[in-house]
Amino acid sequence: MTIRFGGNRLNRKLFIVLIVALFCLSNVTRAAYRAKVERPRFAAEGAAYLRYTGMVARGEPIPSLDTRAQWPEGFRVFREASPAMEYLFGWTYRLVPGTKGNLAAFIRYGTAFFFSLAIFPLAFLSAKLWKSLWAGAFTAVVFAVSLPLVARSSGFEYIRENTTFPLIVFHVYFYVAACAGGGVALPVLSGVFLFAALASWHGAQFYLVPLLLFMLARLIIAEVSPRERRAARALVCALAAAGVIVPYLREGLFLLSISASLAAAVLAVDLIAPRVLARPAARSARAVRRRTVNRRAVNEAIAALVIAAVILPGVVSGKHFASYSHFFDLVVYKLRYFQKPDDPRLLPFDARAFWVGPFNSPDALHFFVFALPMLLLLPGPVSVLLRRAREKDFGALFTLVFLLVFFFLFLLMQRLLPLFGFFAAIAAGGNVLEFFQGRKPWKIASPALFLSVAAVAIFLFQDFGWEGSRDYWRRIARTIKVPARSAFVIYPYARDVEGELLAWIRGNVESDAVVMSLHYLSPQVLTYTGRATNLNDFFESPALRRKAQRLLTLLYSSEERLYRFCAEESSDYLLVSCAVGCDATKESPLYQAGLTNMPPGCAAYALVFEPETLVRFDLVYENEMYRLFRVGRHAGARAWPRSPLFYEKELLWSRSGDIKEFYNSAMRIYALTARGRALILRGAERDGESVLVEALHVFYFYPAWKALDELYARCARGEDREAAAAFAYRYDPNRAGVCLALAESRLELGKVKGVREILERCAGLPAAASERERAAGLLARLDAMAPAPHAQ
Repeated sequence: MTIRFGGNRLNRKLFIVLIVALFCLSNVTRAAYRAKVERPRFAAEGAAYLRYTGMVARGEPIPSLDTRAQWPEGFRVFREASPAMEYLFGWTYRLVPGTKGNLAAFIRYGTAFFFSLAIFPLAFLSAKLWKSLWAGAFTAVVFAVSLPLVARSSGFEYIRENTTFPLIVFHVYFYVAACAGGGVALPVLSGVFLFAALASWHGAQFYLVPLLLFMLARLIIAEVSPRERRAARALVCALAAAGVIVPYLREGLFLLSISASLAAAVLAVDLIAPRVLARPAARSARAVRRRTVNRRAVNEAIAALVIAAVILPGVVSGKHFASYSHFFDLVVYKLRYFQKPDDPRLLPFDARAFWVGPFNSPDALHFFVFALPMLLLLPGPVSVLLRRAREKDFGALFTLVFLLVFFFLFLLMQRLLPLFGFFAAIAAGGNVLEFFQGRKPWKIASPALFLSVAAVAIFLFQDFGWEGSRDYWRRIARTIKVPARSAFVIYPYARDVEGELLAWIRGNVESDAVVMSLHYLSPQVLTYTGRATNLNDFFESPALRRKAQRLLTLLYSSEERLYRFCAEESSDYLLVSCAVGCDATKESPLYQAGLTNMPPGCAAYALVFEPETLVRFDLVYENEMYRLFRVGRHAGARAWPRSPLFYEKELLWSRSGDIKEFYNSAMRIYALTARGRALILRGAERDGESVLVEALHVFYFYPAWKALDELYARCARGEDREAAAAFAYRYDPNRAGVCLALAESRLELGKVKGVREILERCAGLPAAASERERAAGLLARLDAMAPAPHAQ
């Protein structure tokens, strides 16, 4: 078969080869983007999925009741989640011959590969819709390179939608093809893929509800073909089977849900309404109009009755709506406020806790960077789809409706951007019809061609140069100062503060200990240290949500109440992030607890700023972002170096206790230190010194002082070095490096007074082997400088 338009043709075999090549490009772009954003470990739910995938890969059964993931009552894995994705990648990993590589690396590449399979149904669907293989090829190009489809599917996260969304795309292809014609296989395949999507992720209902509403509206309003009716029946059967077979859907009473009620209404209008309305054909135009009105009224009445009959038992039992209350609350309150209110008490806990990260609406910067280049491809194709939809072209109507639906849902939740990206890629194929207006070269220059080339170029620079000098689109955003949502971001000096924490837990915490921490930190602790946790990140569980709410509430109550909760949950350790005390954004633990300011004397304040005052929790480990406490033990005496900047009580109260000002001051110190060090490395030592001194004028910060000390030592500026070391010693006398710098600088100036006392103090501090050798050398040097005793 050869498709011709404008003097250009594409053979079907060449088309298949081109799509395979673009499939390879799709994997390359995702690997390139992943290399720019990849973290050392999966976080939150991704870490939990990795643990279960590891069990499958080792041939171990996933426990039906996982007590280590939600101590002590246990997490019901199959009833409150769906580990289908874990089985898919675990079994696939087991099939890899020879020496197997790292499982996490396999998953990163595997999820990107699986997601990229959606390029085939998308290209075929676009080719059918636009009646052009070139259009299908351009849709494949957009899929392979566009940031809305590359970013979250790159494998830097291990998330269920990377398995579910490709299954939805295959379902869409077979559904549209079934409605256009064909045998029984097409609607059956459409139903099979929809069943698989539902079995893999509860979030598939973000697509399912709009689909069922579309099908129901078509049956009520339009004259639907027998092929479309057959496709609808196949999907209803697939949903019924999923509600009976899939454990988490069965546990959540899916068959009494909104989705099931819409499916039942589709079946009722399809099967019952024609029998109710069966009468002889009308002969007059007036009779036809009246009968059309009657048909719609009867269809609407049947649909309303069936929906009410299915939903009512679910409302009475409350079980289904309890399982999905976080989703319902999120949607309702997003539509009510669109942006988070300043007063968190206006939102229920489920909405406050769920309305974070990818469930936010896109801010201006996110929209500009991710969505705007894709929108450049749509004006021409959308106008054509609108015209064809009015002409009752089912494929055009379906594409247009879901393009608009998922654009709206993306504005509601940025996590759904890939679903918008799928339909935008299908629509974008229509630009190809405007590329070539004839054989003459000057006829090629159409606005659609320029916009398409520009968009693809933007996407490629984003994929391969994300946030770098070659990411020109983001540079434009910075230049015109596109506003972004305020976020709590820390760039610690340690390369991997989370890795250091987890390594310390593995080496120092008892193997049978239980760790209490916030729900989004717990999966990393369990997966990477093997220590049991009280919470997990599976928010589909109502019991888990209530438990998470209790922890957040009690963090900002008294120490005694927090301790009783930890004791009740058999917690041996309490892990907290510095965000508990210094995050003033609307995604903070403080906001999720329903507060805007920390209550005086609350446990969170003591945990972050005054751990020495605690009587039920003993600080055993800290780094720039995390603190770990032993539960049930009085705070002990410690000779530790000064705590990192985000635990500085003096800095907080120098800003009148304002958390936002405290965070801004700390980040200013971080930024000045980084800038000063960069200037020194570039040879601008005077400028670098000035910037570092400015940072230390805000507040003492060990990395800033350390960079200054190294500069003074290298330039042999002994007096300046001694003054800086004396300043650091006043703030940080329990740090071996500070003690050694002060002692060394004084000895360089020929001063011996007080040096021995400093070195003796250093001997009792935690120190590396190199620091101990250095201290011994300084002590020997001091002894050599001592005056000889007078002869008798």
